[in-house]
Amino acid sequence: MRNISTFVSSLLIGFIVFVIYSLLTPNNSSNKQVMSPLSQKPTISTNFSIANPPSASMKGTIATMSSTIQFSSRVATQSSVLTDFSTQIEQGESLQTDDKGYIQVNFKNLGDITLFHNSSLNIIQLLPYSSVFSQDSGNVIYNVTSSNPVAIRSMDLLIQTNQPAKFNVKVDSVNNLINISMSSGSATLGYDDLNYNSNVVTLTNKDHVSFDDNQRQLSSY
Repeated sequence: MRNISTFVSSLLIGFIVFVIYSLLTPNNSSNKQVMSPLSQKPTISTNFSIANPPSASMKGTIATMSSTIQFSSRVATQSSVLTDFSTQIEQGESLQTDDKGYIQVNFKNLGDITLFHNSSLNIIQLLPYSSVFSQDSGNVIYNVTSSNPVAIRSMDLLIQTNQPAKFNVKVDSVNNLINISMSSGSATLGYDDLNYNSNVVTLTNKDHVSFDDNQRQLSSY
């Protein structure tokens, strides 16, 4: 029994000494911060710039304009009157004509776009392999001279062409009607009806259709 008591006492004393030593001995690594890989936030870098469009994007030049044209640049907080013919029209910008306004913009490797009075157009994308526009209102003629995809979104209707084509899109934002008139080439229309069924219709030369956005219906005229 005495030997066991002596062993337990020695073990207890040794543990107490270890604890005291641990508390009093300076920790040389106390100034080092050890982080779990899961707690580290990776550094994320991107080439995206609000002020500058992608370097590959196309730029439009103004061929002609008249009356008052409202212009919103990529960094503008509000639109301003466009007065300089040398202004280049770029991806992420928008144009709006007044009740007598008119502007035609030429895009290399795409074609030209003409806005008539009371028209609003947002330039979403101008990459060489794909161009996207959003037409909110008014009358716009799209004269596409390339075979790269060009898409126009108006309300709940998507219009796209993959070949040279010329067509007119009139958006009546008051009655929610969109009229499309084909002058040449072909275009594809896509929309969902009120039952969420997808519909795809191909228009060819001289076709004229009207899309009722309220009823999600397409009809010829």
